[in-house]
Amino acid sequence: MLAAAFFVTVVVALAAYHVLIERPRRVASRDLQRRAPAGPARLEDVVGPMPGGVFLQNGFTWSRVVPDGAVEVGVHPMLVGLIGDKPELILDDPGGRVERGQPFMKIGHGDRALHLRAPVTGRITARNHYPRTDGGWDDSHGSDETWLYRVAPDDLARDVPSWMIGTQATDWTRNRYERIREHLQYAAAHGNTGLALADGGEVPFGALKELAPEAWLNFEESFLTN
Repeated sequence: MLAAAFFVTVVVALAAYHVLIERPRRVASRDLQRRAPAGPARLEDVVGPMPGGVFLQNGFTWSRVVPDGAVEVGVHPMLVGLIGDKPELILDDPGGRVERGQPFMKIGHGDRALHLRAPVTGRITARNHYPRTDGGWDDSHGSDETWLYRVAPDDLARDVPSWMIGTQATDWTRNRYERIREHLQYAAAHGNTGLALADGGEVPFGALKELAPEAWLNFEESFLTN
């Protein structure tokens, strides 16, 4: 009798675990894999003020120093918006090293991709397998949803002076937006693309998807190698 009661208790416990914990966990995992980044309605929406504590770098990355001294790194939402929905990310595994100014990730669509350069030198301690890449600044930036790498820096004091924050970062973003608009207007006028961009008009979401692979290389050389 006691054995039967024990068996029933174990079965009920296992069923409860599956219903209350394991099944929701699997559903959440599937949802993360299926989640399609929607992107901002307008790229101009990411030109304004940034979240507190977030730094920018010239290579269209952002970074944030977390309490344990590690650096979380992500992609500027303007660049994500230019690339468009469901960008493919190629990242290194934890344990690898990154060098400031050297390529450390690839983002794009197949043969149309951009190589981004690391804003910090150090060892990768974690990689975000399910990052949120919706192309907008909001309060979640710097949270567990948006970073791509977590890096243990070799010498943070050496890297930080090249980063931007506050008004400097906002002004840099506005300047880059205007330069990118001029760049894409020229590409639209002189290339065989599906991109339509009026003089003074807004840069459309996913604009780079309309350009040929060689135009992506030109964009990288123009904006991501500084």
